[in-house]
Amino acid sequence: MSDPEAIRRKALNPIQSYIVQAPAGSGKTELLIQRFLKLLSISSTPEEIVAITFTRKSAIEMRERILQALNEAKNLLKPKDDYKALTWILAKKVLERDKIFQWQLEINPHRLRILTIDALVHQICSQMPILTGFGAPPEIKEDNEIEVCYQRAIKQLLISDDYKRILEPLLLHLDNKADLLEKLLIKMLSHREQWIEHIIDYYSNPDLLKKKLEKGLEFIALDAMQKASNLIDNTLANQLIHLIPFTSINVQKTKSTNIISAYASPHTELLKIKIQNLSVWKGIANLLLTQKGEWRKRIDKSVGFPPNSGYKQEKLQMQNLLAQ
Repeated sequence: MSDPEAIRRKALNPIQSYIVQAPAGSGKTELLIQRFLKLLSISSTPEEIVAITFTRKSAIEMRERILQALNEAKNLLKPKDDYKALTWILAKKVLERDKIFQWQLEINPHRLRILTIDALVHQICSQMPILTGFGAPPEIKEDNEIEVCYQRAIKQLLISDDYKRILEPLLLHLDNKADLLEKLLIKMLSHREQWIEHIIDYYSNPDLLKKKLEKGLEFIALDAMQKASNLIDNTLANQLIHLIPFTSINVQKTKSTNIISAYASPHTELLKIKIQNLSVWKGIANLLLTQKGEWRKRIDKSVGFPPNSGYKQEKLQMQNLLAQ
């Protein structure tokens, strides 16, 4: 279906769900208003229909647009523009519904449930105090207020005797920088929806969580290896396959850990994208790049090229490779 008008009308089908993607200024908000009006026109009460927005500004704008459409529908003159005419027709039907069921939306606009996500959750929790465990009605906090709550919670955690033993490894890892640990924990707490499920999983099955985390790390590693592989053509691949074993053997002789310390796969398998080759790809990165991520300029024994005249060919090959 390529006709924009037909697509818009299809999106008004109340028994179907749609994802609307369109550039700015193409009429997405108007379409949302039309769908909201369509749903209102077949509802018994306006509270049955809920529209969710990300910001209060968007919620206010949408409410004003709907009330404006209802007000304009009182005008007997139908707009000439087909798109606006459709909004007018839908708003007319809502006004008829309003009259039949005595909604009185004009004097009770709050009955239009156009809410932010926070406001919707607040309403749900307020209606179920026992199930949610809040008891008293919850309050929606602003970002700066929430930040203060996070800080207080983490400070209580850090001074608690019950958690000192658990926090010690973290502090050691961060060179005993308690302020840094506090910042990291506050950041974690503000994104708890991303990890709290995994913590719950840990208590039910620690091994399963470990496997999940390892799987995630494996995915990240394979993705990085694939991106690096996409930058390597056949000529460069052949050069690396020749140089990797050479540098690996020499590095082992110097007991350096900067480059690949060993390779167990056949030469043709060295650049395959598999987790067993992670050390190979890390070695390639160390072979070609400095710790700052810049191309190497100096080639010496630390990267597998000892000062021996017998290795001039390999060293020249490496220099040519870096010059490409």
